[in-house]
Amino acid sequence: MEAFVWGFQLDKLVQPSNGMQVCLRRPQARIAPICQAAKGQTGLTSSRPQVDSTDTSGAVLKINDVLLQAGSRDLLSFDEFKVMPRDRIGLVGPNGTGKTSLLRAISGEFPMARGRIALLPGKTIGYLPQQAVSGSERSVWDEASSQMHRLNAAEKDVREAELAVKEDPSTLNLTWLEKASVDFEAAGGFSKDEKIGNMLTGLGFSRGDWSRKCSELSGGWGMRVALARLLLSEPDLLLLDEPTNHLDVRTKAYLRSFLMQYPYSIVVVSHDALVLNDLTRIVDVRGGRLEFYTCNYSRFLQIRDQKDEQAVKIREKQDVQVEKLVGFITRFGAKATKGSAAQSKKKALEKLESKLVEAPAPTEGRRANLNIPAAAPSARKCVELTDATIGWPGGPALIENVSVVLERGERLAIVGKNGCGKSTLMRTLAGLLPLQSGKRVLGDERVSIGVFTQDLAADLPFEKSPFEYIEKLAPEKTVTEIRNVLGSLGLSGDSALREIQFLSGGEKARVALASFVICSYNVLMFDEPSNHLDMQTVEVLVEALATFDGAMVLVTHDRRLVEKIATRVLVVEEGGSTRLFETLNTKVIVSFAREAVIL
Repeated sequence: MEAFVWGFQLDKLVQPSNGMQVCLRRPQARIAPICQAAKGQTGLTSSRPQVDSTDTSGAVLKINDVLLQAGSRDLLSFDEFKVMPRDRIGLVGPNGTGKTSLLRAISGEFPMARGRIALLPGKTIGYLPQQAVSGSERSVWDEASSQMHRLNAAEKDVREAELAVKEDPSTLNLTWLEKASVDFEAAGGFSKDEKIGNMLTGLGFSRGDWSRKCSELSGGWGMRVALARLLLSEPDLLLLDEPTNHLDVRTKAYLRSFLMQYPYSIVVVSHDALVLNDLTRIVDVRGGRLEFYTCNYSRFLQIRDQKDEQAVKIREKQDVQVEKLVGFITRFGAKATKGSAAQSKKKALEKLESKLVEAPAPTEGRRANLNIPAAAPSARKCVELTDATIGWPGGPALIENVSVVLERGERLAIVGKNGCGKSTLMRTLAGLLPLQSGKRVLGDERVSIGVFTQDLAADLPFEKSPFEYIEKLAPEKTVTEIRNVLGSLGLSGDSALREIQFLSGGEKARVALASFVICSYNVLMFDEPSNHLDMQTVEVLVEALATFDGAMVLVTHDRRLVEKIATRVLVVEEGGSTRLFETLNTKVIVSFAREAVIL
C-alpha cells in the first residue's frame, strides 16, 4: 500500500470488435512509493478505473453504474456518485460495507465489476490507505517534500520565463514572467521550507526527526510521512482512509485544521466524529447502497434516525395490510361467491407489494463475539524487566533504566507521546526486540504471549486468507472450529476466504483478534487496538479484556480503554524516563497522564 497522486489524461477511444468502448489512458503524475506493503507488494495494481471522456457536469469526479464485488458477493452498487470542487465528503457505515473498497476503486487499486469513472481533465487524485510500512532511504524532510508537483511546476514556469525574458525581453515574455511569478507566490513558493516545516511539526515530528531516514521509522511514523507527503502534494481530490488512526490528540487537531482550510476536494473514510463534523456532505454506506446527506455528521445522525424510524413505522403498517389481504385471499379465494372479491384483493395485494417501503439496513455491522479463552497456567510473575534500556537494534536508546514486573491479573497501560518508545517497550516485553542493556526474565516455560500490533500491514500475511492464517496458527483445530471463530467475529462466507490484502482495515483487525480466540495465552499485549475498529467492536473488546484473568499490556491513546481496563499505568515521559502508578484509581492516573502526556 502507498500514498500516491494519480492523474488521468484521455489519449484516445478505440472500438473493439465487441462494440464496447475502451479508454486508453496514461498517468500524468504519480508519487513514487515510500510505503511498501508486506511481502514486497507495491501499492498500485494493474487494475485501473475505466476513465472516459464523458462530461463531468462541473464535478471533479463522476462515477456511474458501479458494482463492486468481494469474491462472488456483491459489495456495493449505485447509479451515480459526484465529487464537486471543494466538496468535503465523509463516507460512513459499519466495517466491511465497502467504504475502503470504494476509495480503492476510485484510485485504481480495486477492480470494479462494472462502472465508469470520469475525471475532470488535468485533475489529480491523491490516496492515503489505512496502513503502510516505511521503505524509503530518504530523510523525513526530503520524502515529505518530494511530490510538491503544483509548487514545483510553478517554480519551473518562473525559471523558464526568466530565461525567455533574458533572451528576448518582449512584452509577451514579460507578461509570461509576471503571471508565472504571481502563480509561484500563490502556490506558496516563497515560503516552501516554512510550509514543509509546519506540516512536519503539525504531524508530530521534532526538528531532530527531519533528517532521520524513513527506513528507521515505525509503521505509524512512516504513515505520518506518507500523510505529510500527500498533503503537501495538494491533489485536486484527496482520498483519506482513517487518517487519524495513528495520530494523537494534538496531531488530530492539526490535521482537522489543515483539512478545513484545504482548497480542493476531500473524501474521507473515518470513525472520528470530530473529523466528520467538519465535513459538509455525508455518504451513508450500508445495505450495499449509498445514501447522500448534505450536512455534517451530527445532523446526519439525526436525519438518518428519523428517516429510519419513519420507514419502520410505514413498513409495519404495510405488513399488517399485507397480512389481512393474504388472509382474505386464502380464506375466500376458492369460494364462488367470493371469487370476484378475492381477485380484487389479489390486485390490491400486488399493488401494495410493489410499493412496500424497504426496511432500513442496519446502521451497525454484525456485533462481534469475542470469547478469549481463560489464561493458561503459569507462574504468578509472567514477565520482568530489570534496569532495562529500550531501543531498536543499532538505534538510540528510547527508554532507560526501566523496571517492570508483570503479574497474572494485572493490566498495565503504557501511555506517552508518539515516538517516545511505547510500542518499542511493548515489543521488548513480548521478546520481539532485544534489550540494549538490562535483563528480561520470563516467570517459567509455560508463559505464552499473544501480541496485537498496530502495524497490521506488516504483521499479517496479505497473500493468505483469514482461514489459512488461523489454520496455520492452530493446525490442531478443525475446519468447523476455525470457521466458527471467524464467523463469530463477522468474517463468514467469502470474507473468511478472501486474501487479507483485500479486506478493510476493520476486517484485518478482526483477523488479528481471531488469533486470541483460537489460541490460549496467559499474557496478552495490545498496541493501539482501537485504531482500526469501529466503536461497537471496541466495546466488545473492552468487555472481553475485562474478564481475562491473565496478564495484559495495553499501549493506547484511548482514554476509555485506560479507564475501563487498566489496573496500573506506566507513563513514558520525554527524555526516556518512566513513572509507574501503582494504584487502582484510574481517574487519578488519567488526570496526571492528560496533563503530562496525551490522554
